[in-house]
Amino acid sequence: QHKGEFFSISKPVEAPFTPAALPPVSSTDRMMYLWLTDYIADTAGFVYQTAGLMKYIVTPDMVPSELPFQLNTDSFKDLIPKLYEKYPNRPMLLGLEATKPPT
Repeated sequence: QHKGEFFSISKPVEAPFTPAALPPVSSTDRMMYLWLTDYIADTAGFVYQTAGLMKYIVTPDMVPSELPFQLNTDSFKDLIPKLYEKYPNRPMLLGLEATKPPT
């Protein structure tokens, strides 16, 4: 079975899912045929998530100043009023993390 996949260099582990079957080659008039499936992206996501690399912190300086909201408590005061009351006009960090590998 042919498959393209990502592996961790430090901890190579087989992905917990299998690739879809590739279509048969019905013609031989080309020198090379290339099929790309979502299996490649899925194994990359599995490797990155397993290694703890699917985490990202957004800081206030990453938000363009032209946007109508900024990453501070003032922008979120209608959504989280108690946070604004306790920390008025304070900068915030936004943490993003995948809790399971993408599929």
